[in-house]
Amino acid sequence: MSEDTYKEYKSKFRIKPTSAKLRTYMGEQIPVIGRAIVNVNYKKESAKLPLLIVKRKGPNLLGRDCLNKLRLDWKDIFSVVGSDNQPSDLNVILEANRQVLKDELGTVKGMKAKIYVDESAVPKYFKARPLLYALKDKVEMELERLEKKGQIQQNYPIPKTEDLYATLGGGKEYTKFDLNQAHQQIELDEDSKRYVTINTHKDLFRYNRLPYGVASSPGIFQRTLKNVVQGISNVLVRVDDILITGKIREEHLNTLSEVLSRFKRIGIRLKKQKCAFMAEEVVYLGFKINKHGIYPVESKVEAIDKAPSPTNVTELKAYLGMLNYYNRFLPNLSQLLKPLHVLLQKDTKWSWEKELEKAFIESKQLLKSASVLVHFYPKKKLILACDASPHGVGDVLSHKMDDGSDKPIAYTSRRLTSAEKNYSVFEKERFGIKKFHQYLYGHPVTIITDHKPLIGLFREDKPIPTMAASRIQRGH
Repeated sequence: MSEDTYKEYKSKFRIKPTSAKLRTYMGEQIPVIGRAIVNVNYKKESAKLPLLIVKRKGPNLLGRDCLNKLRLDWKDIFSVVGSDNQPSDLNVILEANRQVLKDELGTVKGMKAKIYVDESAVPKYFKARPLLYALKDKVEMELERLEKKGQIQQNYPIPKTEDLYATLGGGKEYTKFDLNQAHQQIELDEDSKRYVTINTHKDLFRYNRLPYGVASSPGIFQRTLKNVVQGISNVLVRVDDILITGKIREEHLNTLSEVLSRFKRIGIRLKKQKCAFMAEEVVYLGFKINKHGIYPVESKVEAIDKAPSPTNVTELKAYLGMLNYYNRFLPNLSQLLKPLHVLLQKDTKWSWEKELEKAFIESKQLLKSASVLVHFYPKKKLILACDASPHGVGDVLSHKMDDGSDKPIAYTSRRLTSAEKNYSVFEKERFGIKKFHQYLYGHPVTIITDHKPLIGLFREDKPIPTMAASRIQRGH
């Protein structure tokens, strides 16, 4: 029970000192004021139960000992509709921006999408290098400086999911927006309409609004929304998937109010019934998110679990594709799937043996037992555990929490190519450092390995031997 609730009912019971200690999943200590024995009544149920009063605000919680003694009507409890209990401060914000939540197609003001095509040009595209998280702020400051001087012009590629998740640490509640017919809220530039003509049995028709299916549509929409929310912190945008969070409730509400105000001003419309406001948990970009971390989505896990044994290469590739989407939750996945990958090799005859069925079933069990991955916190200590076998490598990146425990941020594993199998263990175990380079650079990190020669790679008093492979020297 929170201290605020106790003050309302303190005349009904007395508390005594206690040595009990409580911690959150993240390892933060919860100060305990005292303990009391109270009578708890629920419908026709009654029980005497211990109660701990804590020096914190928030909802009151029933522990498992209480739930074991009281038979709760879960169907009745889960039938409560959350939207009827929205806090008044949130209702004020939603009411002030009700125009944004109208069930209609919005029109972005002052902007039209223009599709640029140079028929004589041969386009070349170079992938952006992954940005080290420790350098993110400095790089963005330099890019903004160059853009203001007119030396560069911003384009908007779609951000990687992993980069977005790396910014979620510290969020307590989450607001997720669903845009009403997202891309079509932007009108097309007149010159661009000739590129999006459709031929039907009735006649030729031109789109007046930005359609789905045009290669540049996601980038145009990404640019539009990023411009709208520019300068507002704690807002994640990936095309039409928008997430807002905050370290405290007031910060979250201020951000929500500012974003909705800008949407109203520019003409963007949301589909209210599909939005989530100030929720403790949301599904975003295929993962479930709350303040503790990131989880697989139950419905996706269930779909994978119910998948039948594949009968051909196409079905096997489809299964592995679904499973690999959650590979960051699954330690040593590549080693487990090694027998299945053999079937994907060229000129391999299809034969589903017992060994393959065993690996197939175990991969499902691994996904069902997947643990929560904590959010990345730049100021928390990092631990990287590396392991290499003759056929693959597996690594786990973790945080050292306040209570001394290690909580995983992400797992990674992969099979080694024929050439990589000839690498020394020294070279294999640095794959984990390379994989998590974005997280590790600029931060103190503890590396756990059972291969002692790897320690020499980080000695300041001794350079790498001149005979060492150039790939090791490049990574030093």
